[in-house]
Amino acid sequence: RISGAGSAILNINAIVPADNGSYICRLTSSCGFDDSNIAVLTATQNVTITVSPTSFSVLNGNSANFTVVASGNITGYQWRKDGIDLADGGNISGALTANLTIANTTAADQGAYTCFVTGSCNSIPGNPANLTVLASSSITVQPVPAATICEGGTLNLFITTSGAGHS
Repeated sequence: RISGAGSAILNINAIVPADNGSYICRLTSSCGFDDSNIAVLTATQNVTITVSPTSFSVLNGNSANFTVVASGNITGYQWRKDGIDLADGGNISGALTANLTIANTTAADQGAYTCFVTGSCNSIPGNPANLTVLASSSITVQPVPAATICEGGTLNLFITTSGAGHS
């Protein structure tokens, strides 16, 4: 990875943090030596995403939270919904952080959420996470309010429901 150590040009390929340090070139001759100015190398780590957000469902009106975990020299985050940058406001908070919150979800909040993590050397997207907003359960047909049945008879009560999350 390192070449030119005995010449006027030093090459270091595939820089890693272990290469950090101060470098000096020393010119030697029969009359002595002369040192160059110090050149300081600081290797900056690329950004990597270690945990991408996960897809999930939430009932209408509840909050949804997405989190991304990244490492490296992170300079910023940007959450997107269906490829469009999000901004804080309304029911959105944390659009420029590792944690996105969507309060009081509605069907309009359904979609694919992706976080782009930016570093000083690179920018990478996390895997998209899908949010599904389920309609709250409700009874659309109530049981009969009263019934008179002869002894030995059978009563059948029924309801009709709509939405999700009922049994």
